[in-house]
Amino acid sequence: MSSLFGSSITPGLQLGIDVINTVDSQKFPLVLNRVAQCIQTKSDDLKPFSTEEVERLSTTLSISQSELQLMLDCSTLILKQAAFNVTKPAVLQQQLSEHWKLNEDKVDAFVSTWTNQAKNIVGAIKQKSIHPKQVEGVSWLLNTAVSSDTGLLLEPRAVVELKLRQSDSGKGNLRLDLDQSQLQRFYETLETIQSSLDNLR
Repeated sequence: MSSLFGSSITPGLQLGIDVINTVDSQKFPLVLNRVAQCIQTKSDDLKPFSTEEVERLSTTLSISQSELQLMLDCSTLILKQAAFNVTKPAVLQQQLSEHWKLNEDKVDAFVSTWTNQAKNIVGAIKQKSIHPKQVEGVSWLLNTAVSSDTGLLLEPRAVVELKLRQSDSGKGNLRLDLDQSQLQRFYETLETIQSSLDNLR
């Protein structure tokens, strides 16, 4: 099964996973619950803990403040991606255990938090998009040209235009000018994404 978060884990995320695996297993669920509650707020600017709480929490968990931030960011990503994919608890458990290599006690904490708060988290995510820009339309055309020197057809290019809707109600377009190999890679990436979505059903 493909990962909910792509085929590879970035070095930054790996550091977050490492921190999560090292923190006290009795204290972590309390931190995770606070992260889940923060996701349910209407504002994207809110942080799970105040500056003073971060200082106390890093001391309590015996980790640095930068490690604590990595842990919070990683936990937020996991819960948001679970919400975005409307992930079943059993699938989340398998993904976190097999792909993310989280310790069993931490996997249990995520699954418990997700099981208890999934409905509210998904509801909040629906009201505020995870991504500030969303594609609401696609158009394309094939660009060809003939060389004035040789009269030969130059390499055709596909121009794909994505019509974007932004969270602040603004709109804009993103234009991709692709040669055949670039278009093939783009297509293969979309196929991989589609396969991942199909596996979650």
